[in-house]
Amino acid sequence: MKTLSSLLILVFLWTANATAADVTPQRELLKDAKSVMEEIMSTPDLQIPKGLIAKAKAVIIFPSMFKAGFFIGARYGTGVATVRDSQTGLWGPPSFITTLGGSFGFQFGAQAVDLVLLVMTERGIKGLLENNFTLGGDASITVGPVGRYAELGVDILLQGDMYSYSRSKGIFGGVSLKGTVIKPNLRYNREYYNADLTPQEIMMGGAVKQLPKSSQRLIKYLNQMAPPKKAGQEKKVYQNWTDNPKYGLVPGQGAWYGKQAGQGSFVVSQEGFKPRVMAQNSAPHQATKPAPQPRKPSSPLW
Repeated sequence: MKTLSSLLILVFLWTANATAADVTPQRELLKDAKSVMEEIMSTPDLQIPKGLIAKAKAVIIFPSMFKAGFFIGARYGTGVATVRDSQTGLWGPPSFITTLGGSFGFQFGAQAVDLVLLVMTERGIKGLLENNFTLGGDASITVGPVGRYAELGVDILLQGDMYSYSRSKGIFGGVSLKGTVIKPNLRYNREYYNADLTPQEIMMGGAVKQLPKSSQRLIKYLNQMAPPKKAGQEKKVYQNWTDNPKYGLVPGQGAWYGKQAGQGSFVVSQEGFKPRVMAQNSAPHQATKPAPQPRKPSSPLW
């Protein structure tokens, strides 16, 4: 009887330890990061444009970043970052990061903020791989467009090193990220991968040969939002519609025509690279034959 009781106790302790080991902060963070993305993308009018995610070079997610304020605001949070492979378009192994920042001004209250950052430029990637970088200083940051109609401008203009998306759960109306410092969480990385790896080795250096199981759901979801690139799929943006190969010159006339006659096109103007719809009088048109001239009346016979 004592032997049976001892075995039951050992089984209970082993199960408890296994459960505790499985529920690590890193695994919970990855799970919450996926939930944040799912919840943001489930609201059509507030979702991040998928076209923007497809163009992002990296994604940073802070689930429930904490912000408190009493005349001096403070922010702290732990998150995950993943970089997209420039060749395959697949999202790579996650690296854990920490954010810390402060702001001055009349503030009172506390809130938890879900924060998503899309890194759009090489400058932003360089900052992410450093020991620490400052938003608004080392890398510019802009509030990102939201909603289903924001997709229309994605192919036209990308401004800033990063786009930010926040979802607040408190009395603050918004989140100011300027001056926020982001740095790698080396302890979390070491515990998760059982090795001393830098963010660059994890996300871009190929040091992680097999994606940990607890990371796969988040990475799979991001790959669904921004499918891997295929050769020849990239969409080119032209400064002038006349540069687009689908338009051409009417032989011998110097006039432009389009394969899709009579349809306006989104183009990129030279003035600030802003989208506009081509005016009717400047839209490309099909070349037409000159209208036949009326016949001259024949001379009378008398």
